[in-house]
Amino acid sequence: YTTFRRDHQEITIGAGEQFLIEMDGDPQLGDDWRVFTTPVPSITWLMSGSGYDPPATYGPGGTPVLWRFSFETVARGTTEIELFNCFRCGADQFATPAPQYEEQSEHVTFTVTVTP
Repeated sequence: YTTFRRDHQEITIGAGEQFLIEMDGDPQLGDDWRVFTTPVPSITWLMSGSGYDPPATYGPGGTPVLWRFSFETVARGTTEIELFNCFRCGADQFATPAPQYEEQSEHVTFTVTVTP
C-alpha cells in the first residue's frame, strides 16, 4: 500500500494498485472521520475504512490516532474522495454536527488520478 495524508491531497497512482488515506484525530475528544463522497467505482473503489488504529487502545483525550481508509484503483481516470470529520456526531453515519460543533468539523478532498 502507498499511504497518503492530508498534506498530499493530489494522488497519482497506477491502475490495479492499492492505497491508504490516513487521517489523524482523537475519538475521545469527538473526532470521527468518515467517507463523505465515495470515488467513481469504475476508477477507484473503497475496500475498507473508518476504523482507527490502534483499534480500541487509544489514550486519554489529546492522544491522536489514525483513521485508515483503503482503496484499490480499477482503471484510468480521475475521481475525488471526500472525507468528513463529523466532530461529536455520534455513531449515525448520516449525522450532522450540532451547531456548536460545526467549526470543529471539516471536509478534506483528495483528487485521485489513475494512470495506465
